[in-house]
Amino acid sequence: MYRFLFLLSFVFSLNALSFDAYLLPARPGEKSEIVPLNSRPRISSRIKDRLFTNTKATVDQWLTYMGPPCSYYLGSITDLDTMMVWFNPPAPCSLLKVKFRYTYTDRNMNQVTLFVAELNHNTDVGYYTDSFPEYHSNPPGNPSSPILNILASEPESVVPTPDQPHYVDEDTFDISSLAYDDSLKIFGVGWVKAQGDSSPNPYIYANCNPPYHTLMHRDRGYGYGWYSSYHFLYVWALVRFYGNPPPSLKACEDLPDNYSTDPRTVNVWWEDFGLPAESSGVEHAILYYQVNSGAIDSIVDDISNIVYGDSTNGVFAFSIPGVSVGDTVTYWVSAIDLQGRRTDDSTTYSYVIRSGTPGNFLLLVDYNSVSYGWARFGYYWYYNYGYYGGPVWKNYSNVLDFWDTDQYGNADSSVLDFYASATSDTQRTIVWMGWGSPELGVGWGQIFAYQDSAIVKKLLDNGGNLWLADQDQGYALGVTPGYGQQPVPAGHWARTHLGIAGMYDDYNTADSFSITGDPADPYFGNLFGLNPYAKLVIAPFYWVLGPGDNWTGVYDSLVTGAIPFAFLPLGENVAYYFNNTSNGSQVVNFYFSWDDIAPYDAAGDTFMLDDIDEAAADSVTIDVITKFFGISGVNNDNPNPIAMARLLTKNIMVTGKRSAGIKFTIPAKGNVSLDIYDGLGRHIANLIKGKLNGGIHKYYWKAEGVSSGAYFYRLTYNGKEVGTSKALVIR
Repeated sequence: MYRFLFLLSFVFSLNALSFDAYLLPARPGEKSEIVPLNSRPRISSRIKDRLFTNTKATVDQWLTYMGPPCSYYLGSITDLDTMMVWFNPPAPCSLLKVKFRYTYTDRNMNQVTLFVAELNHNTDVGYYTDSFPEYHSNPPGNPSSPILNILASEPESVVPTPDQPHYVDEDTFDISSLAYDDSLKIFGVGWVKAQGDSSPNPYIYANCNPPYHTLMHRDRGYGYGWYSSYHFLYVWALVRFYGNPPPSLKACEDLPDNYSTDPRTVNVWWEDFGLPAESSGVEHAILYYQVNSGAIDSIVDDISNIVYGDSTNGVFAFSIPGVSVGDTVTYWVSAIDLQGRRTDDSTTYSYVIRSGTPGNFLLLVDYNSVSYGWARFGYYWYYNYGYYGGPVWKNYSNVLDFWDTDQYGNADSSVLDFYASATSDTQRTIVWMGWGSPELGVGWGQIFAYQDSAIVKKLLDNGGNLWLADQDQGYALGVTPGYGQQPVPAGHWARTHLGIAGMYDDYNTADSFSITGDPADPYFGNLFGLNPYAKLVIAPFYWVLGPGDNWTGVYDSLVTGAIPFAFLPLGENVAYYFNNTSNGSQVVNFYFSWDDIAPYDAAGDTFMLDDIDEAAADSVTIDVITKFFGISGVNNDNPNPIAMARLLTKNIMVTGKRSAGIKFTIPAKGNVSLDIYDGLGRHIANLIKGKLNGGIHKYYWKAEGVSSGAYFYRLTYNGKEVGTSKALVIR
């Protein structure tokens, strides 16, 4: 019903010096991505997943964006009247049409006007996110409109029908009669609805990274103002290019930190459209890298180094030499096409070679708190103690290694194998806390998707310990691809190693839920004995900040020897422990994130979601790690291991006239200063000096008036230095 009739291909128009193609909305600081109209070499999602497995960040993929309709639409929009995305063409072109996709949750609220606008900051790409606050934390909006002039508009309406309460509409707005020549200017495309109406609702691609693709005009309690939003609207533009676009970077592997000193491969996906057609293709792909503050080296690839596709749309592989433990490797990429047009991507990537501590176990936290900082699990522990994995850090910080995917990226095989191959019982232990691991970017419940499950099995076959807490486990394990209810096949490692015989993803979708258990259980009885009603409230997606579905699953059945100990009100099992006699391993598995536990009141019938039952969280931690796994060495006095304020962007590069963003987070309102220094320590610039609210912030440096070379930026919070990193300027 909602099929797209798009052929992902590239075709030239009758005029040999022009071609038509779609543009996608621009990411902050970047040009819009070109989507061809007819066939080119296709990088399938399967190949993409194989080639880009060890990556910190994800990128929006046009194969996904232009594919089947997404099931997500934006609700709760009664306080909103305008939404808009912006386009930043990579070459001279004319705008022909724009396309929209939205749905009607209330067919009687059916008035919407589509528009195309000239914007008032056509060259300052950072303006569209930096000048407008992200709306979810309810800050005051910006009263200044980004719209300079409405170029065209068209009203739309739908006649309500009782048999289709939810109707998906896809509109095409033909503006070719305007012959709008954007001359490389940024233009906006959006729609206006009636204030107070809850419909129409735009379809969104919510899991894109980087976020903040959308601007909106709404009232968040301060009167109407403009805000940014991480929601990526399904809007695209048909344009006619009459200039030759430079090479376009589709994806660059952002390698995570790891424990290996061996060479590492970086896969880089380039695409190039040429005018005329025979001039299409990348002639040279280049990767620059730097170890610590040493000399900059480069690796140049030609078409012989393409591992998939061809020079018009292909993946180049680069091998960065091995380095030592403690070294930081920074790298960035460029490409030159057959016509000599060059693209120097402004993003820098970096990884650090870390090492595990012999005798320590691993705490791996997959909360993705940077991208979803406003909806952070474990927020209580972060804001009150300055770290994630709260009660585990609090009680065992002297015997654990901490792996934070926010800072280090996904733990690869070199990290996991350090613990799986250990001879120490304590070291042969992994505590894995997550909530669908959304940072992996290919769907919820991906806790094992980019990990080598063979190493997790190796850990257990060596008699190790695994404490897993994550929702959508069935999807992640390949048991329930539709997030539904399925038995675990015979021989599947979820059955043989984890002890699961049947599972049901997305079983419970309430804002929060209570669990009960037996106070006499030999391992977990104390957890339920803390409360006279033998029940606790889990709020894993309530965030203790506001409501939201939690998508908790249940274990339908377990193998012999696996013992359920936590239950929903109707007796459904949501947690169990398993002494696997076949290999001597021990598994504790929760179908939810457990550390945000809310206490019941004295009557046992209501609960306080503005509080945390810290005693219960401490109890379950000690029950698992000490009582069940047998690991001692509890240390309640260790200082907080992670600073509450953090510099999130490490090692930026400023090329030409482009700016580079610096992102950081602070836990609460305070005095912040972000300063630039040259290599001699002389102060060059100040990007922000003053009070900021708690949360994630991003500021851009254009490096105006400075020459090429190495610079440094330093963040201070309430007078204390948070971190320093490198800025490379190339003119």
